[in-house]
Amino acid sequence: MNFFSACYYGPGYLPKGWEPIPSKNKNKLQKCPRCEGYKAPRSHHCRKCNACCMKMDHHCPYINNCLGFSNHKFFLLFMIYAIVGCFYSVCISSVYLYDAYIILTADDDFIFDQHSFTHLSFSNVACAISNFGLALAVDIALSILLFVQMKAVITNKTQIENFICAKMFHSETLNENEKQSYPYDLGWKENLKQVFCHGLKPKGNGIWYDTIKGTDNFTLSVIQKMLKAEKASCSRKYRIITSQLESYGIIKCCINYGIRVAWSKPCFNDEPFLPVNVGEVYLVNRGNKEWIYGERIVSMSNSSTETKGWFPRRLAKVVLEEVSSNSEDESTNTE
Repeated sequence: MNFFSACYYGPGYLPKGWEPIPSKNKNKLQKCPRCEGYKAPRSHHCRKCNACCMKMDHHCPYINNCLGFSNHKFFLLFMIYAIVGCFYSVCISSVYLYDAYIILTADDDFIFDQHSFTHLSFSNVACAISNFGLALAVDIALSILLFVQMKAVITNKTQIENFICAKMFHSETLNENEKQSYPYDLGWKENLKQVFCHGLKPKGNGIWYDTIKGTDNFTLSVIQKMLKAEKASCSRKYRIITSQLESYGIIKCCINYGIRVAWSKPCFNDEPFLPVNVGEVYLVNRGNKEWIYGERIVSMSNSSTETKGWFPRRLAKVVLEEVSSNSEDESTNTE
């Protein structure tokens, strides 16, 4: 039931074109170009859901939905009951396998004297071993995931907010007070109450949240804008010199660019790979030897709708000029 509730309710989505009231707070929030509105505090755009999700933690493949404000409680309860069920299955399988071991290693007189309820057959033993292994593996995996999610609830900090706080700690432009100004950690008891103690829905409306003294709902959003401006100031412009309009499959990468490029492809994230056109300009802030991640700031007539993503480094060359402040502001506001 909790699993289906987590799938059905979803994280809660901001309406398309959402804007804060009063409108004077717009400059404290980030814009979402895909939703043609603003991102509410703690909201982030999910590429797979194609919507801004309230208090987004991550996109979960198990429920084929994002984990966020409205379904976090159901997902946690689902994991707890699943862990208990798998542990029960491990115990039952262990008892059966122990009885089977005793019977198989005992002498014939012992077997005859004991009225064992364990029915031995190859299929039963194979099923018991498989059940034990699978249940134990699922139990361990879900226990680790539950630990991570309970830590997020106790600290009132999503995975995305953890990432933001890590960037805050290493920032060179934020002062010490700004680095410590996480507004939503109200103490573990109150944090737990917000998720578990308000019936089917958690406390609040998913847009505005209780904050600690000296902060408000815009504190983290303003810091995010500062961090993105800092990142943009360290970025470099790249101009596309070779078009690539097809997909970046492993085989195609091997044929078109060589084994080294295919091997270096960043596959362990859900970030997109961009088709690129000659003449496009990208603001690049990270990458490896063969691939770079950038945001398009100069488009062509046939440019794709996706503006951010990975593409091979050899398709572009550095524009030998400093990134202008206008480009920095534009890239900051389009995230």
